[in-house]
Amino acid sequence: TLGRQFNTLEAIRRLDSLLTRIRAGEEFSDLARRYSDHKMSAQNGGQLGPLSYNATNQVPDSFKKAAFELKEAGDVSGVVRTDYGYHLIRLDQKQDYSDYEKVYDNLKTFVNRMPQTQEAQYHLARRIRLQRGERVDTARVLRAINTSSPDSVKRMLLSSAISMGAREARFAVLGDTSFTLRDLATYLAARQLAIGDNPEEQILSSVDAFLSEKALDLEAAHLEERDAEFKRIMDEFRDGLVLFRVMEDSVWNAAAADTSSLKRHYEEHASKYRYPDRKRLITFHGRTDSVLQIVARRLEAGVQPAAILEALNTGDQMVLRIDTAYTSAETGTYLDRGLTLRDGEHSEPFVFQGRHLILLHSGDEPARPKTFAEARAEIISDYQEILETRLIQQLRRRYGARTYPEHLRRAFGPGPITTTR
Repeated sequence: TLGRQFNTLEAIRRLDSLLTRIRAGEEFSDLARRYSDHKMSAQNGGQLGPLSYNATNQVPDSFKKAAFELKEAGDVSGVVRTDYGYHLIRLDQKQDYSDYEKVYDNLKTFVNRMPQTQEAQYHLARRIRLQRGERVDTARVLRAINTSSPDSVKRMLLSSAISMGAREARFAVLGDTSFTLRDLATYLAARQLAIGDNPEEQILSSVDAFLSEKALDLEAAHLEERDAEFKRIMDEFRDGLVLFRVMEDSVWNAAAADTSSLKRHYEEHASKYRYPDRKRLITFHGRTDSVLQIVARRLEAGVQPAAILEALNTGDQMVLRIDTAYTSAETGTYLDRGLTLRDGEHSEPFVFQGRHLILLHSGDEPARPKTFAEARAEIISDYQEILETRLIQQLRRRYGARTYPEHLRRAFGPGPITTTR
């Protein structure tokens, strides 16, 4: 990023020069540290973190448009102009949000904020109110307002100073459902309505919003009566919740909590829980390619990983970190590059999903039995299957479940079908 202190021609000339150097092989992050005017990202090699196109933030549209036109990790944009200055943008990594369940809440919030959604909700609520029929005693509401100063209307509506009869008095009817002043006061309090100079207009507008919300609630509550497919889905949903609770109480939590049974299962099946022959791989994570070039030279000189880490991470700057992993087969990750390394050998520096890495093969781990602690997750999973089988058998006996394999045989032909009770 170059700030607006540069005129357009000068900024484009400078950034074109930097782009040429990047395409010639110079490291983007090194150049960002040296030349970027955006101090917060410059110290991190230009890293801005994840960018969502629909996020409500201060990122200009022209910046987002250019960023989302980049296709592959490592691609660099041309010069992009915004109100903040002039930019070169590099794509480090794409995050896949294909899991609909994980992003559902964010999508729902985003859609609910859209003007089209709010307008559609308004018209739907008006139609429901018209179909169901409504009656509103605005005079009763206004009398309540006129007995108090504007800044204490809500407090007055909720106050015990009003007689029980007044608070429970009906002020609106929607279909066969009625609402009291207490209902309205609770609605106003939950929304923290600030009463202004015209409390009557504000309260009457809130009454309208209150009835629209209640109309949508009533429509949703009776949807099962009118829509057979929706009723089927809701029945499945409720059945699923019941099944989830049964499985949670009787299988999943029960297995994890029963340590004595888990240990007994481990002792009876100890031969099942073993590590195969594995390679011990040390991963060096560097902030820049130049750091990893230093790591490679020191590894070739016989310097130990811990000593390299201590020498390079001086002061408050952490430019290098190391992790240890054990692997025996392909995992679909950067660790697969270490499977072909011999003991003591290291890879060349490489980039994986925007990260600069070196792998070092630091020895082989022969096959051995897993300890109880190492195998605990597998043991819990296996024991859960046992508890689930027992639970199903108990339920089948309790409810007299039977199958009729002869009917299946007549329908699908001969085969190894057995009777279960």
